[in-house]
Amino acid sequence: MSNEAVRLWVLASKKTISRREIVKVTTWHADETYIKIKGNGYWLWIVYDKIGVLAWHISKKRKVKDAKIVLKKALEVAGIKPVKIITDGLNQYCYAIKKVIGWNWRVQKEKHIVSSGIGRNWYIQTFRKLDK
Repeated sequence: MSNEAVRLWVLASKKTISRREIVKVTTWHADETYIKIKGNGYWLWIVYDKIGVLAWHISKKRKVKDAKIVLKKALEVAGIKPVKIITDGLNQYCYAIKKVIGWNWRVQKEKHIVSSGIGRNWYIQTFRKLDK
């Protein structure tokens, strides 16, 4: 084995493979919950799939721009658009999905599933208070 062979092997194996490249999950869950941090109230926005959290965002209010921020972050991490997005029906998600994911209203009607926090999005509702 020569030095050149070792160099070529190092260059070929230099790129790390992320778990997102191995498994392409196509269903996202998006939800927000009210939390307290050091006595101040904030909204914790989370987008996750069956592997784990894709993106999260903390904001003072529940606005469309906050929903767009968390969806953009999730899209960057995942690398592909989801086939389905499950939310709790908050209107901000409808507008944000249309802008960030780019679904028209017919496609969004099929792929945007509304479910309460009790069912499919129960995971987010378990976060409540983070006092430090």
